[in-house]
Amino acid sequence: MTKTTAPPRADHAAAAEGLREMPGVYLPVDSYITSYAAEVMADLVQDGDGHYGPAGAYDAYTDDVDGRTRLYVAYVAPLRKQNTTAEEKA
Repeated sequence: MTKTTAPPRADHAAAAEGLREMPGVYLPVDSYITSYAAEVMADLVQDGDGHYGPAGAYDAYTDDVDGRTRLYVAYVAPLRKQNTTAEEKA
């Protein structure tokens, strides 16, 4: 019997910290066997769960790649603040 090994688990603390250095850039953070698991994680990221707080500071989406569902995350807090400030001035 052949044993399959799972990909390494994502280091979400390191991902969240690294993404803060590149606002607005989406990078792959993890991949999941099911799209449901990836979508739940994307929702948690957007809700500010764990290392991705506060709510709305990060954006996330999923995409199917090579039979798995990949989670992409971006730090967007500075961009949202700029948009809010521009709208207030208008």
